[in-house]
Amino acid sequence: MATIFTKTTELSVAFGLLDIDPLKSTYNAIADRVDKLNQDTYDAVITELSNSEKAKIYEKLRTVGNDIRMKRFDGKPIFKVEWMGLSKQRKTVAVSKDLYVKDHNLFISVKTDSNVVFNLSPYNLLQALPTGSPTAIKEINWFLHTAHEKYDELYQFVRSRFKGASALPLTISEFDKSAGKTTKKEVQKWLDNLNSGQKSDFEGLYVAMCYTVAEKSSHLFMENRRNVKRSQLNSANELILKTFLRLNSAPYLLAGLEGGNPFAVDIPDVTKWFEQWMFTDIKAKADPDRKQCVVNFVLKLTNKENNKVVELPYHAEIRWSHGKFCGNPEGKLYKDFKWVDVPLLLSLRKKAAL
Repeated sequence: MATIFTKTTELSVAFGLLDIDPLKSTYNAIADRVDKLNQDTYDAVITELSNSEKAKIYEKLRTVGNDIRMKRFDGKPIFKVEWMGLSKQRKTVAVSKDLYVKDHNLFISVKTDSNVVFNLSPYNLLQALPTGSPTAIKEINWFLHTAHEKYDELYQFVRSRFKGASALPLTISEFDKSAGKTTKKEVQKWLDNLNSGQKSDFEGLYVAMCYTVAEKSSHLFMENRRNVKRSQLNSANELILKTFLRLNSAPYLLAGLEGGNPFAVDIPDVTKWFEQWMFTDIKAKADPDRKQCVVNFVLKLTNKENNKVVELPYHAEIRWSHGKFCGNPEGKLYKDFKWVDVPLLLSLRKKAAL
């Protein structure tokens, strides 16, 4: 469920689009122009705007909305915006659609100082994605899948020293299958109270496991790319582009704050993108300098008009979703650049871009 910060960032852009000062208006007046905004959310957002230390962020985002209206629509009034924040979007939706400007049939995705591009499971990011295969719903434990021995070594370190309410299962596989939430929370609490020597030993085993996971993960990604069937290559490439570039079947505006600065870029639909650009290559490589499991990616693209090659760096962090030994590992994909510096987006930006 979205946090009050996320809701307020999205609605701040909406208030700017509509030229509304929310602190000088009323719920009835705003709700008439912001579809799907209920009283409870309105009250929480107004409280957040009034008292939050993030007030300057929200004001900048309201400016983003105002600038989009002024520069993209020549200052013409926008009468209604649909807020999508309470709608649960399907997993097959490539990007979040936070706002819909009904007057101009424009979707807007709001990003606030976040480099996260996508939050996929490691299996979907590293095994399904490079081959264009359907994503999996029931996930496997990626640590078990890629570094079973190293993961069990880490677990045995814990098991041999753990002093909890009950004995732990003999192996990490058994622990993963049978340990309940209470036991896992006990393990987490115990780990938080290790002395300095124990922490150092644990970290050494953890980093070794992470690098093994990163190495195997990057190799699997590249192997899957090499083995993708020729008949599936185009669909696999398109899926990678949708994920890494946040492309969708329809164009939309990506707007918000990046490094604290307002921005807005037009994201073309996939068909439009392929008219100007080619997918050249993608590489994955384990990062040996990080103390967690990190896979670096470089996405290579070529401009069809001038043959200029653009390389975009990313990295994925593979880690427990709910703390040590709790929850299947997740695979968050991060960009290591600014959206406004991407030529392929800049070349398609309209005068609305900030």
